[in-house]
Amino acid sequence: MVELKEKRVLSLGFGYGFEITEIEKYGADVYGVEPKLELYSLFLSGNPEYKNKIANTTLQQIPDNIKGELFDVVFCSLWNIFLEERVDVLYKCREILKSDGSLVIGLRDDIYIYGDEYIESIPKLMRSCFPYVHAIKPQMNNVNKVFFIAKNQSMAFGG
Repeated sequence: MVELKEKRVLSLGFGYGFEITEIEKYGADVYGVEPKLELYSLFLSGNPEYKNKIANTTLQQIPDNIKGELFDVVFCSLWNIFLEERVDVLYKCREILKSDGSLVIGLRDDIYIYGDEYIESIPKLMRSCFPYVHAIKPQMNNVNKVFFIAKNQSMAFGG
């Protein structure tokens, strides 16, 4: 899908932190932002080693210790932001990604399959900000998601 080994990754809205810990298993340097204080606090209480790599904030207000260099991958699992904010978030993601970086938005496949205007709008919105958008459904056990991957460059799609 997207190579993660030795990549700098940002997890947007990391919730309970599952994505952070899973992505790190692939050798990535993972950072995260979570706007909900209770979820941020819950994850941090069980994972104090992430203190300087996560923040209780939004994408628009990422602190310098996390922003640092540009990211190779920005990952967001359940993309439940208000319609009027989506385009702003996509453009902000583009700003913090390296030129060959990837934005990955994952949605539960049951939501995607039965879809609605909200779901159908995601790839269209992504195409308004990124020239290349690809949808994949991994054939792996316990993965019940469809992933939309957006890139500024076409060459990095694979596997």
